[in-house]
Amino acid sequence: MRVWVVIAAYNEASVIGRVINEVKRCGYPVVVVDDGSSDRTADASAAAHVLVRHPINLGQGAALQTGMKRQAAAGFRRQSVTGEIDTLDRPITRTKGVAIEVDTDLVAGTAILAMAVVIGLATAGHYGITIDEFNTDDYGPKALAWYTSGFTDRSHFETVEFPLWYYGPWFQMLTALVQSLGLADAVTVRHAMTFLVGIAGLATLLPIARFSVGRWAGVAALILCLITGYLYGGLFFAPIDIPFLAAMGLATLAIVLMARPVVPTWSATIWAGLATGLAIGTRTGGIITHAYLVGAMALGGLEALALNGRAGRSQLWSITMRTAAAIAIGWVVAVALWPWLQIGNPFDQFRIAYVHFANIEQQFGFAH
Repeated sequence: MRVWVVIAAYNEASVIGRVINEVKRCGYPVVVVDDGSSDRTADASAAAHVLVRHPINLGQGAALQTGMKRQAAAGFRRQSVTGEIDTLDRPITRTKGVAIEVDTDLVAGTAILAMAVVIGLATAGHYGITIDEFNTDDYGPKALAWYTSGFTDRSHFETVEFPLWYYGPWFQMLTALVQSLGLADAVTVRHAMTFLVGIAGLATLLPIARFSVGRWAGVAALILCLITGYLYGGLFFAPIDIPFLAAMGLATLAIVLMARPVVPTWSATIWAGLATGLAIGTRTGGIITHAYLVGAMALGGLEALALNGRAGRSQLWSITMRTAAAIAIGWVVAVALWPWLQIGNPFDQFRIAYVHFANIEQQFGFAH
């Protein structure tokens, strides 16, 4: 019986080579799983007998499982032992090379998204125009003029339907820019843009569900969304709701990634700030992403204290600082994207918009 050592590595370029050599000096062959590293971990792992690479970071547990599955696929049986090594019931020939782990659920999800994009773009011109599209076609170019005029053109505060300026206009401005290219008629371009942004939002279901529930959960959620007629149709002609769907999906994914380690990385912190800022800068309901963020980081702080006791206080401080940084980045992004926040105290301006939507009548009566 021979023992193979499986090493899960994430951004360990500076030390992984030394670790591999030390394990090999002990007589053990090594499998390294590069868990979506952004540095040169894979290159530094050249001395490993087998190198497997994850396209994205999936966490230590998933990386160890990948290494074990890689060897099991070669015909070796896993035997349960204590510790973080995998025992095999017979020797294996040492091989060089890189194996790219392909997960069938991600392949299936990508194929479904690709098929949806092809069908959606081919049929974008088949849908009629809605009142929201009519109004946002007016809002987008005028909001864009606020920036191109050096913040002097106030037409999108004064000559569009109230209360469009209570919504962040980033998507409407982007659509106006694409419409100006003359790729197709303006309505078809708007439908296609709304659809593509919506598909990007639905795509976040794949990693979110994978991290929080398990494999295939994201594929199931994606299919359910695409076969729900009200949602699928809205992907073409709901220019206010669909960008918010996409922004919330991105923000939720960013928060999940930020919360995966006990102490978030700074890169994950920055991405969470950018994504939550996009959500807030789309509409006032995006503020709930900061509640998600604070809740997730609070759980991380409790974990740090539970695992390390008093020694976890330094981790708790790091978590607190990163949370504050993400929130600060979020507000900077929201203010940059949303002109309404730029013409006064941003927090007062936000409160005005929030109170407006919070007090909209939810019951309607009609003469009959």
